[in-house]
Amino acid sequence: MKKLAVISDTHLTYIDKLPEKLKEALQGVDFICHAGDIISEEILNQFSMIAPVKAVKGNMDNDKIRMLLKDSLSFIVENRKIILFHGFGAPDGLGMRVYTQFANENPDVIIFGHSHIPTIYWHKGVLLLNPGSISRPRSGLPTISFLTIDGCEITPEIHILKDI
Repeated sequence: MKKLAVISDTHLTYIDKLPEKLKEALQGVDFICHAGDIISEEILNQFSMIAPVKAVKGNMDNDKIRMLLKDSLSFIVENRKIILFHGFGAPDGLGMRVYTQFANENPDVIIFGHSHIPTIYWHKGVLLLNPGSISRPRSGLPTISFLTIDGCEITPEIHILKDI
């Protein structure tokens, strides 16, 4: 069994530090998946001090982050194929645009961000997961997600970060 923290759109700068409530929520995860708009290398380093990080670049990331990270990343966890991608365009229909882009790769999970809106739904057997945003939530509340993979079972969860 593996537990992944799923984060996107942190939009924190090099002068920012990860909020304590976020660091507390991330304790004990096997690794962190970040779907872009990390903004600075310092924030990426702070995440990596908590757990190993798998990350992709977003449209707002600085030049250093853009040189370090890829547009998309595909990896296997517990025999399940996961694709990590930031996203593009308007929030409406974002999940389906991302699904269409990667459907031919036969993923079990597609993690994306960009909209700042937490989303969990299944389409044709594929989990589409957007963790929302901790610093600029469009849902009104700062959120991250957790993804537990245990054999054939994939369990997503949206986690609200209170008092952040």
